[in-house]
Amino acid sequence: MDEVKRVVREHWGRRAAGFDAGKTHGILSAEQGEAWRELVRGVLGEGAKEVLDVGCGTGFLALMAAAMGHRAVGVDLSPEMVALAREKAAREGLAAEFVEGDVEALGFAAERFDVVMGRHLLWTLPRPAEALAEWRRVLRAGGDVVLIEG
Repeated sequence: MDEVKRVVREHWGRRAAGFDAGKTHGILSAEQGEAWRELVRGVLGEGAKEVLDVGCGTGFLALMAAAMGHRAVGVDLSPEMVALAREKAAREGLAAEFVEGDVEALGFAAERFDVVMGRHLLWTLPRPAEALAEWRRVLRAGGDVVLIEG
């Protein structure tokens, strides 16, 4: 792992425990939760999809997709974030998978996912063009990349 990614991994690892309390990270009101659910429903549409949540953090998008009946996988560089996402999935009874990994070099087969989603991620990546190419590689023909950035 290069130095930049090591620093990024350590930074998010330190922030993991309190991450969901941030007003742009967790759901802090019923209205905010419904707005996010409406957005994700609109993006994912009807029928179960294979969804990849890149830079999943504590699992926000993957868990929301799983709650809507989609097959969701989240990947994050921080083992602390992945552990929290797994705990939330277990607590909520959701069948989402969470793996530790580098979103610029995913360990998934080509054309595996219908949708690749990310939230507040691009700015943290040392090589965003490589990440976008990698996300396209794992995306099925006609699939969507959905980025929610600040």
